Amino acid sequence: MIDDIIIKSHLDGKSKMFMDCDKFIIFDKDNLLNCINKYWWQLRQLRNIIKVENKFKKRGITVYYYSYEQISKMNFINFKFDDKDKPEFNKIYFKFDKCESNIIDFYTYNNFLRISENYKYDFFVFLFSKFGLKEMNWDTTFNNEENINRDLNINIGVNDVNTTFEYTNNNQNINNLNMKGKKKIENTGSSNFFNCCYSRSFWYSYCAHNIDDTVKNILNSTDKYCYHYYEKNNSLKNKLQNRLGDILVDDYIVTSNSENINLIKYVMKISNKYANIGFDFNSNNISTESYTKKYRIQYYERDELELTTMEQIKSNTNLQTEINMDILNRRYNDLNEKNKNKMELQFKRLKSKLNKFKSSDTV
Repeated sequence: MIDDIIIKSHLDGKSKMFMDCDKFIIFDKDNLLNCINKYWWQLRQLRNIIKVENKFKKRGITVYYYSYEQISKMNFINFKFDDKDKPEFNKIYFKFDKCESNIIDFYTYNNFLRISENYKYDFFVFLFSKFGLKEMNWDTTFNNEENINRDLNINIGVNDVNTTFEYTNNNQNINNLNMKGKKKIENTGSSNFFNCCYSRSFWYSYCAHNIDDTVKNILNSTDKYCYHYYEKNNSLKNKLQNRLGDILVDDYIVTSNSENINLIKYVMKISNKYANIGFDFNSNNISTESYTKKYRIQYYERDELELTTMEQIKSNTNLQTEINMDILNRRYNDLNEKNKNKMELQFKRLKSKLNKFKSSDTV
């Protein structure tokens, strides 16, 4: 009886109000107590409970113990769990900070992977389209490992002096899936690029604008994205620095976060060992999806982007501050003449190829 009180007191201490965290898991408190009550020496199982909690803590996972009744009465205000109002037992939830509202979103692993990657892609397209993005190609290979775990625990003992035989049948199916995609962006000019680029054009005399201030102003114009997400994402910042150096093609490879995948596998091992006292991680038919995504980013050539940008400036007096319009008009005329000559040269080459084709066809 005293053992029951001590264990229940420990679990109640972990049944605190739900708070913001990076990762968490909720276990069914009533189920844990029922499992532990089957043992003669219950305080030994309390040591195992504390051991499991420490294992989760080392991996940055907050552990909660609630009953079904508690969860049904709790109001998880400002939180969403896989887009639902309440979390489920025995699942690890990962926090995804989109910064776009007062709602804090948590997702189970596969949803977290999908949502975070889609959001990053949309964020990239939105921001870099303001700096002359022309086309984005991607080639993604998914490595889908489906782990099916079946555990059979046989406890043999008297007075809780147990010998445990643990049997795990692990069927693993690996399916590779390849997906390709492309997105084209219309050339609408880019004052932001010419305001911040390293190679300064001679039709404006002012110094380059601060890139962080420029990005902040762009992201403040929408409720969907925020500067905080950009600020903590070094890969986005590095790509933008490359762009300001007039890069036209930028390739890079993104791989899935092996740290989170390893964390899932680590928790599955804990579940295999301690499921008999209620730590039963929901691992049946869990899909741990890894991927490799190859991106090719293409930007508009400087002359093409510059011409469209000057057309914008010429038609909008609000964009003409700090700009010498006489020099801009001369540059605009020069670029138009250059484009005209280029098109005439392309026409001559095409005409020459057609004449050669006709000559060979008549022979």
